[in-house]
Amino acid sequence: MLAACSPGGDDASPPTPAPPTEVATPTLAPGQARVGDLLERAEAAWSGVTNLRSVFSSTETSSSEAETGGREVVVEEVKPDRRRVVVREDGIVTDEQIVVDGVIYLRGSFVAGLVAPNVGDQTWVTVDPAVVPPDTPVGQQVAALNAPISAPYQAVRPETRALPATPAGRIDIAGRSCQAFTFSARDTVSGGQIEYTLALDDTDRLCALDQSAGAVTNRTVFTYNVPQLTIEAPLAATPVSGTPEG
Repeated sequence: MLAACSPGGDDASPPTPAPPTEVATPTLAPGQARVGDLLERAEAAWSGVTNLRSVFSSTETSSSEAETGGREVVVEEVKPDRRRVVVREDGIVTDEQIVVDGVIYLRGSFVAGLVAPNVGDQTWVTVDPAVVPPDTPVGQQVAALNAPISAPYQAVRPETRALPATPAGRIDIAGRSCQAFTFSARDTVSGGQIEYTLALDDTDRLCALDQSAGAVTNRTVFTYNVPQLTIEAPLAATPVSGTPEG
């Protein structure tokens, strides 16, 4: 399934490429386009991008129709290889993660819980990927942070790329007029149905992706070539020689 393309947590983990497989190709109705075709258009427009900011938010509507929750993951990427992730819970920053020149810097609840519990959550640490087992939560997070900067959602499953997407009119996303497309797919983990709205602007860059399942709605909004966006390493950080996982 499409997932928010950000290394800021489980809700925003990059999709895992699937091995080649025979995929049934549904027939398109007039006006429809395949999800994969829309993503290819977005990839073709990627060459003009110098930096990207994506904002992932997740909300849950209770039985009283009031929205609860407030998780937000902001990912900023500056080509060719700089990345910053800021995670907020109910408006409070809980984690910060930076990659500059291949060096990973972390601080926050993720560090205190899984990386270096002895330093607390306010100290910047650096993590050498060589000392982290790759099949652990820390190893997976490090791999996501170190992943090449690329157009969003290019590694989604072939089954998802083959799905038909139906035009749903134009919508305004952060001041941009975007063409929306809707499609639905079954979650391979829970078996439930997920409803998607994928929007592209007039240059074929992605504007937003909405995912809805039951009372939960996730939204990722993309902004390109943000003026004066820079990412710098912290002034000081403590090297981590190992983690509790290995």
